[in-house]
Amino acid sequence: MNAPTREELARSGTLEELYGKLTKVGMGAGWNKPTPSLWTSPRKTFQPTHWSYAQARGALDAAGRLINTELAERRNLILFNPAEGNTYATVRTLVAAYQMIMPGEWARVHRHTPNALRLILDAESGTYTEVDGVNIGMEPGDVLLTPNWSTHGHGNNSKSNAYWLDVLDAPLTSDNFITLARRGYFDGLTFHRVVPDFVVQGGDPRGDGEGGPGYTIRDELNQEPYLRGTVGMALAWRDTGGSQFFITHGPQPHLDARYTVFGRVVAGLEVVDAITQWDVVRRIRIWDGVQ
Repeated sequence: MNAPTREELARSGTLEELYGKLTKVGMGAGWNKPTPSLWTSPRKTFQPTHWSYAQARGALDAAGRLINTELAERRNLILFNPAEGNTYATVRTLVAAYQMIMPGEWARVHRHTPNALRLILDAESGTYTEVDGVNIGMEPGDVLLTPNWSTHGHGNNSKSNAYWLDVLDAPLTSDNFITLARRGYFDGLTFHRVVPDFVVQGGDPRGDGEGGPGYTIRDELNQEPYLRGTVGMALAWRDTGGSQFFITHGPQPHLDARYTVFGRVVAGLEVVDAITQWDVVRRIRIWDGVQ
């Protein structure tokens, strides 16, 4: 079976037709993930893989006709590894995606816990990213870093489409937490473990430190330090994260690079300090940081 060419991808007449062609070139629409970004058990074997920029560009050109940034938010193609059971990760701790923005478009501001590295492939003067309110031009060959939790959006005031490659670290843990929170999973659960000057821990439906959502996700260890107010994924051993999380009362350097950091408390540390064992989580609301 021959893979579709750039031109064949670009001629896709419907999103369904485009999705079918993308599966043949090992790419998936980031705005239409087929499954949540997690696995029912740890996966450790990834395969050498080649993704064609020409094919991606053709698919993104089709997507430009078929879906706008209001609906997709980010018009991107995730480069998922063909490892068995994987539909999201590019490698163990990274997700890469081709992205495109059309002339006159604005991809709205949001923020997230992963750091994002962007390699600009094709763009004309007038294409830019806005990071924490500062506009940064995007020229072919440029590499831009958006630090985690920085607000950012993308604009194109040129006359041509702009294309780049995004590389994000530790997105699966964040996505897992967000998915559970939006389902109301944490509502009514307790903080079953509170250790003064160390951590408060919750997210266990059993309340005894042994509960979880019925699956595990892989570790995404990184170099983010455990400082006061750091949010980390609780583990029993390697690749056993699920729903239990903890928040540190103060710096805990012995946890660094041993437990996935996926968030920080940016306001309300006095509330964290006041939590006692068996306090109930009434509701977790997901907010992208922009009014």
